Amino acid sequence: MLGERSRITVARGGRRRLPHARRGERVPGSQHLTVGPHGEVTLRPAQLPSEDAPSADLAMTSVAEHARLLAIGVVLTGMGRDAALGAAAIRKFGGIVIAQDEASSVVYGMPRAAADMGSVDAMVPLSDLAETMLACVGDLLSHQLKVGHARLA
Repeated sequence: MLGERSRITVARGGRRRLPHARRGERVPGSQHLTVGPHGEVTLRPAQLPSEDAPSADLAMTSVAEHARLLAIGVVLTGMGRDAALGAAAIRKFGGIVIAQDEASSVVYGMPRAAADMGSVDAMVPLSDLAETMLACVGDLLSHQLKVGHARLA
């Protein structure tokens, strides 16, 4: 759906691909996506048949560990508590977490679980998500420029 409604190309995630603007990674069932220390995106199979895969917690935690305060996590509609621990990890390292609000969620389980842990900075309707994400990116870049950790090309 993202590929149909935006200029983002969505493809099946590959092994050790670097993130790229306008490209999304689709994670097949029974596999996990993680981000490594140099930003490389890696898929790996789930270790146990009973393991939920893909895991938003695992993906978000790996982003938090490597991107730290540059991480922006997004928790969308879904059942269960997946993403709550990942959102907490992003917040722990100083990143920002946005969650879909209850009114626009089909199933409010995942956003509610993250919010209940105190790990959500902004709760927004799906229609405002892109604008909110762009504002967060602008805020992070502005902060990094002020403290001398980023440069404009």
